[in-house]
Amino acid sequence: MIIKKVKIKNYHSIVECEFEFKNLLALIGKNNSGKSNIIYALNLFLSKEKPGSIYSFHNPEIPIEIVIEFTDLTPYEKEKITGDHREENSFVLKKIYTYNAAESEIDKKTTSVKNGEDTGVAPRGLENVLADLLPELYLLPAIKYPSEETKLNKTSNFGKFLNLLVEKFESDFSDWKNKLDTLNQEVLRMDDSAPLAKISSELTAALKEQFSESEIKLKPEVLSWMDTLKNLEVFMSDDVTVPLINKGQGSQRAFIFAILRLLAKALNEKRPPQGKSKKGLIIAIEEPESYLHPQQQKIVYSLLKGLSQQTEEQIQVVYATHSSFMIHIEDYQFIGIVKKKNITDGTKVFQYTGEIFSPDSKKEFQLLCQFDPERNELFFAEKVIFVEGDTEKFSLPVVFDKIGFNPIEKGISIVECGCKGGIKLFLEVANKFNRTEKVINYVVFYDKDVPWKDDVDPKKAEKETQAETENSELKTLSSGNPIYEFTPDFERELSLSVGDKSKPYMARKQLLQVEAANFPEKLATFIRTNL
Repeated sequence: MIIKKVKIKNYHSIVECEFEFKNLLALIGKNNSGKSNIIYALNLFLSKEKPGSIYSFHNPEIPIEIVIEFTDLTPYEKEKITGDHREENSFVLKKIYTYNAAESEIDKKTTSVKNGEDTGVAPRGLENVLADLLPELYLLPAIKYPSEETKLNKTSNFGKFLNLLVEKFESDFSDWKNKLDTLNQEVLRMDDSAPLAKISSELTAALKEQFSESEIKLKPEVLSWMDTLKNLEVFMSDDVTVPLINKGQGSQRAFIFAILRLLAKALNEKRPPQGKSKKGLIIAIEEPESYLHPQQQKIVYSLLKGLSQQTEEQIQVVYATHSSFMIHIEDYQFIGIVKKKNITDGTKVFQYTGEIFSPDSKKEFQLLCQFDPERNELFFAEKVIFVEGDTEKFSLPVVFDKIGFNPIEKGISIVECGCKGGIKLFLEVANKFNRTEKVINYVVFYDKDVPWKDDVDPKKAEKETQAETENSELKTLSSGNPIYEFTPDFERELSLSVGDKSKPYMARKQLLQVEAANFPEKLATFIRTNL
């Protein structure tokens, strides 16, 4: 089974939020918007734990509720979860946590949900079945040092993975076992010539001076061949072989991601012999970009996406990020924009998981996005300026600076869309995310292109008609967001003479020589009013 939909109520900053859970989900939003609360709510649900304290409740007077819909149930899962609790191919589970003020403790209740109603099934029994069926979540918090995850203990992912591998290759350690059996026999030997017997005699003699009837015996624990791995150290080699904990934290994180991928495979390799279907795994990561160079961030994004798309294991990945390198705008289905407008409304998730474009438009959009990762910034910006091309992208900052407007302070990003047709594609995406609330705040700049710049062009009338059609479409698509129409185009409105060669460079160069007072007042007023 995999997660299809999540609904969370009254948990930390979350009053109520609901979102679809794709195999890959990137949560993006400002600091303190509630991204981590979503991840920790999932972790709470998939564990046997209760909320840590009263402070986990947004409002302690009402319960925390986490409801998750699972889908793609396997025949084994359908057998274990009877029809009283599920639909044909889906299963909805609710966990309720209530703060008991009289006892100063938190009570927990688990129930299935069918046809929109709680079944009221008691936790016992259902919990036991679900422990084997529900996905297992592996959490890598942002504040945790990677070196902690590489330690060989029962709580680290590396320790869990190594134990699985040791079980898998146990027969290969037969020589170790034989040698340890011999060592244990020697260690446990207590005749007069045995080392520990001699030490025991020395201690007994000293003790008898005070307690004449007492005797000391030293009995060591029997060593298991597994004990020899407790102090195992991981080394990494590039130019020089050094302990992994001495490598950069980027290298340590890369190692952890590799371990998580192999851990999923190793866990599921154990299940078929037991007659069970594969167990789902959820990898949850806070700020996977931490300690990584931008190019490495791109690699990690590809790795996580590939991990979520493979079919050998049931793996879903969710992560919270502040990096535009950790998302791709063409993968908008995997993006959840997290907003917290105020405490009363709480944390919300905005996403669009449907298909926006026709096959041809989709190819065009992917091609536009492929060569400019800066376009991903539109999901992070406080406000986005959509422009046609590089000339506007590189020239508008000069205009802003001349009139005393600072776009960086206001969190504004300029997104170059390639052409008017490209602007339409980007507006389609923005509008889908803005269906219920304006989460992508944008303005649009484009050229009117009427009259056409080339008076002798034999297709002048045709191009002007096409421009009017495109302008009308942009006005409609802008959905009430501010638009600015350069009349007749950017260069002519700002009295620039740039030609077609090195146009962005020449336009910027000329604008640097223009006094602010010489800019069109209409443009300056629009900027100050709408940005």
